[in-house]
Amino acid sequence: MILLFESGAFRLTAKYIQKKGNVWYFRRRIAVGCEGLHRDAAGKPQSVLFFSLKTGVQMEAAKRADEHARRQDALWSNHLSGTDIVGIDPKVALGRLEAAGLKPGDGLRYRDSPALDDFVQALTGGAYEQGEYRPAPDPQSRLTLDLLMGNQVPRTLSDAQEKHVALGK
Repeated sequence: MILLFESGAFRLTAKYIQKKGNVWYFRRRIAVGCEGLHRDAAGKPQSVLFFSLKTGVQMEAAKRADEHARRQDALWSNHLSGTDIVGIDPKVALGRLEAAGLKPGDGLRYRDSPALDDFVQALTGGAYEQGEYRPAPDPQSRLTLDLLMGNQVPRTLSDAQEKHVALGK
């Protein structure tokens, strides 16, 4: 943990950030049972996430690390509880994309990518021939596909509450 601010009894710390040179990095161990969700470029499961937050400012790095950690927590809790069909959470969808090394809108930018085809097949339940019956993906997978194809992230009441607090209201 990195100490960001301390004044009397008040202490603000940030987890999962590490400075290397002039850039802050995100480092976090993957939860047990979720190793298969995150893979490296060779396709091997990862046990630790480590990537650049692309900033040299400590407070900005802490904010970005918090966003990444919240998405991962949502994805991992959804995966471990096995409730992929029950709830639809935009953070889970963003976490799935991030775990696959994709970003919202990559479906439009990289149409012919084999990694993209594999990801879409995994979400839709496999490869199907033309004219063959294809079951509809569950709502969470549908949201993930929508984000992949460039649709806006749906806003929730918690997003409004976080924005309200961030603005100091």
